[in-house]
Amino acid sequence: MQNVNEAPTYIHQFDKDEQIISTQDLSVFYGGSVQKLFNASLQFKKKTITALIGGSGSGKSTFLRCLNRMNDKVARVDGEIWYHGLDINKNNINVYQLRKNIGMVFQKPNPFPKGSDEYYEEQWDRSHKNVSHKTSVAKWTSIM
Repeated sequence: MQNVNEAPTYIHQFDKDEQIISTQDLSVFYGGSVQKLFNASLQFKKKTITALIGGSGSGKSTFLRCLNRMNDKVARVDGEIWYHGLDINKNNINVYQLRKNIGMVFQKPNPFPKGSDEYYEEQWDRSHKNVSHKTSVAKWTSIM
């Protein structure tokens, strides 16, 4: 039987030149002692799309917030986060420059004051002033 502290043998390890982001023993603590992420060691291959899938409260968002240093003021983050060979969890990293390269999509987006459909319909109407409202709505509906 495999020891729970050992990495499972079915996890593929990418060469360093294939990785864009990797973490090593990443842990997050809120309030000093409440641990919410436990020793996460992950690798993300360059030029691929990767999904983090898990149940509510499993640490997906906490992990992602670490990648662009959004936990800095609210939690203690231990471990290493490597981006293009640079440990971005170090104190001397300019987080504003980092965030230009590593974005975050929030769970509950609310980018516009109205519902997205209403907002885009209004923008479509404004950009097509010479077109009747019914025509612009029909065109908008057909591209959704």
